[in-house]
This record gives sequence, C-alpha cells and structure tokens, in this order.
Amino acid sequence: MYFLLGICLLLALFLALNISASLIVALFWRAIEKRVQSQQAQTRAQIIFALRIFPLAGTLVFIFAFLLPSYFLYEPFASGETVGLSLVLVAALSAIVIAAAFYRVLKTWRKTRQLIENWRRDSRPMPVSDSKIPVYRIEHPFPVVSLVGFFRPRIFISNQIIELLDNKELAAAINHEYGHLKNHDNLKRWLLRFSQDLLIFPIGNRLDRTWSETAETVADEYAAEVSGNEAALDLAAALVKIARIVPRVSSPAMPAGVFLIEENRGDITFRVHNLLQMASGENSLKTRNLNYLLYAGAIFISVFGLAINYNFFLSVHNILEKVVEFFQ
Repeated sequence: MYFLLGICLLLALFLALNISASLIVALFWRAIEKRVQSQQAQTRAQIIFALRIFPLAGTLVFIFAFLLPSYFLYEPFASGETVGLSLVLVAALSAIVIAAAFYRVLKTWRKTRQLIENWRRDSRPMPVSDSKIPVYRIEHPFPVVSLVGFFRPRIFISNQIIELLDNKELAAAINHEYGHLKNHDNLKRWLLRFSQDLLIFPIGNRLDRTWSETAETVADEYAAEVSGNEAALDLAAALVKIARIVPRVSSPAMPAGVFLIEENRGDITFRVHNLLQMASGENSLKTRNLNYLLYAGAIFISVFGLAINYNFFLSVHNILEKVVEFFQ
C-alpha cells in the first residue's frame, strides 16, 4: 500500500500541477504578450519557448526534487492510509495524459524517420561550399528546403528549388536552415511536442504557432547576419519566388523538421518586410541571447536552498497528507 499510495499521489499531483502551471502561463502570457512582441526576434523566441515548456519542466522539477523526497522521508511505511477510489481515478487520468504524450512523440518520430528514409532513398548529395552538414537534392512536388534531425542533421532541397533560385538566393536559403541548426530548433520542436499541455488551455497551441513564426524570423536574421545585408535581399527574393509555387496540396507532413516555407504562408509578408528592413539598415541584425547559465544557476541555487530546508520538506509532506485526506 505504501508504494501504491506514493505512485497514485505522484500521478495525481503531476496532473494538478501541470494544469495549474498551464493556467499560470496562460494568464502570464496575456499580461506580457505586447511587451514580448517589442523585443528582438531571438529574445522573443527564447521567452516563448521557456513559457511553453514551463508547465512540464516545472512540474517534473517539483515532483522529483521535493514531492518524492518528502514522501520517502516523512511517510511511515505502515501508516494505515488507504488509496481512495477518487485518487485512483485521478491518477489513472494522469497516466493516460503521460501515455498520450509518449505516444505523440513516438508517432512523430516514426513518421519523421519514414519520410527521411524515403527522401534519402531517392536523393543525391549536393555539393555546397563550406557546408556545415550534408545537403541532398530530392524530387518532390512541394518546394522543399528543409532541415531534419538534430543528432545527425541534414538539409533536403527539391530540384525545383535548385532550378528556381539563383546561386545567391539558394545560399541564403541554406543559411536560413543553418540558423535553425544553430538555435537547435528541431530539438525544441521535439520538446514542444512532448510537453503539449491539456487541450483545456488553447494557449499552448497559440504559443506553439507564435514560437514557430518567431523562430523563422530568427533564422532569417541569422542568414542575413552571416552574409551581410545583400543576403537579406537574396533571401527575401527566394521567399517570394518559392511562395508563388507552393501548391495547395502535397505539403510534406514532418513535425520534427523545419521548412523554409510551409503550406501556411501567412508569415511570408512579415518576413519579407523584415528582411527588406535589414537590407536597408533600418533593423539591427544584432540579437541578444538570454544568459542561460545565469538563469540556470539561479534556479539551481533556489532549488538547492529549498532542498536543504527541513521545514520546507515537512510542509510538502503536510500537503501530501491533505491530498490523501481529500480523496478519502
């Protein structure tokens, strides 16, 4: 009964904390959205990504750093407490949510792997000067310029793109994909897919779309930054050319990859306008990275300070007792 009670408490509190954190993020985003939109693209993307994974990350940290230790430290092995039916039902619902998250990631991985294998089977290596990763050309009805993978990243480009763009425009498009690589956007997409919160709060989907659009802008700025203002014009021209030939169907469904232009072209106008501003020097290309080490250090110190606090662990255990009592 001791371990069954602990597992049920862990699952029930995981669900409750995740819902609470998701609601907090939704309210917090409403309060700061306008201020965030005034920040530089890279800063916006970092803030949005941090908010998006906070419900899951914060819940896991709290559970493994505080809930589990307090339970093992202060819960008597033979306490006589029983697992109520209500607690079992909530724990089962939480287990379903977690299983759905793993299934979602597994399904994404399988679809992405299958598509990559299909592309590689019919692809040819494409020589690119100073290439950071392998580049392949493929035959596809969709104008593909896509970075896939994060352990072994590769870029795939459809033949029609190679025929459509001149050398400078093609180089700018490839540098755009390097921008995604530099910012680990494919890995972030995997984390976002795993950490999708409950559909009760549509703010998660909204943040996903906002982050995706902002990440494209960051990659555009990277392409312009590494090659100068002229590259911004080349990339803008490439976006316009590709947007004109994007079909209404045959868009490759690969959520674990990033495309230069996807089926939904709603962000093209803003991106082109932003690139033109870069080319004219009206928009600074310099981006400010958040100091991850500083923030990680502050979080670690806070968690460590609480972890060595006897009274805090005792308070957490008292909360567990209240939860058990509530579900009896």
